[in-house]
Amino acid sequence: MKKVYRLPVYDIVVEIDKKGGTIVSSLKEDNPFHKNHTIDEDEIMHDEFDACMDGIEALILSCACNGINIALPEFVKSVQDAVSAAENHFL
Repeated sequence: MKKVYRLPVYDIVVEIDKKGGTIVSSLKEDNPFHKNHTIDEDEIMHDEFDACMDGIEALILSCACNGINIALPEFVKSVQDAVSAAENHFL
């Protein structure tokens, strides 16, 4: 049976089933880092920021696949906190 989570932040949609899952989000596109920098300015920083967002997505997906209810307000807040910490590091 497929389960779909739609989180109220970063357009995160997670779909899981017995075989695994997928995640889609706007973590990279809708972030202040990308809005305030061009790729020509510092391509390495863009790559590092994107890798950080990929890691956050991977953790969200792993949590969902392992039975954690990622729709809980506490989990959503934790995602926001992690993204904010990354933004503070890169901005």
